[in-house]
Amino acid sequence: MQTNTLKTLSPATIFWEFTLLSVMGFGGVMPLAYHYIVERNKWLNDKEFVEILGVSQILPGGNIINLGVMLGWKFARLKGAIAAFLGLLLIPSFILFGCAFLYNRYSNNVIVNHAFIGMSAVAAGLILSTSIKLFMKQGNRIKAMIYISIIFTLLIIFHLHLSLILIILIPLTIIFNLIMNKKRGLNHGIK
Repeated sequence: MQTNTLKTLSPATIFWEFTLLSVMGFGGVMPLAYHYIVERNKWLNDKEFVEILGVSQILPGGNIINLGVMLGWKFARLKGAIAAFLGLLLIPSFILFGCAFLYNRYSNNVIVNHAFIGMSAVAAGLILSTSIKLFMKQGNRIKAMIYISIIFTLLIIFHLHLSLILIILIPLTIIFNLIMNKKRGLNHGIK
């Protein structure tokens, strides 16, 4: 898949796209982010999206905000980063204040409670769908399954904190991949 060949995007374009993304992404923006960034706008390919998503997930703060700021910076530097940030937060903040007011007023209503249960199930399904879509595009699914199994075991069975898992696994995966690449004769510029 070819990505956008433009080296820059206007801050207005970045703001508008991230505003649309944030307003459409109730229950979680990440599944839509993949669609907007990779499939619709072709700003990144699958590999680039996964790399930026990975970095955004280990940084403090919201994943989508981190991803938006990094993309904004990539395409329009500081103005792009600010545009992505504001696009993601400006209108949704007003919507959130309105919803908080309404929820505070009607939170004891059974229909409202059931609606929130339904919305959470839809959000979980969207996240799972995006995860499966990204997994299916991985070049080495066996290696990805090994990493997923290790993370699942450490997180769910041994109840290790995600920060500790990252501290353990990041160096190990780097070393493992360097060894495997060296065996295959790939060095990617590393001496």
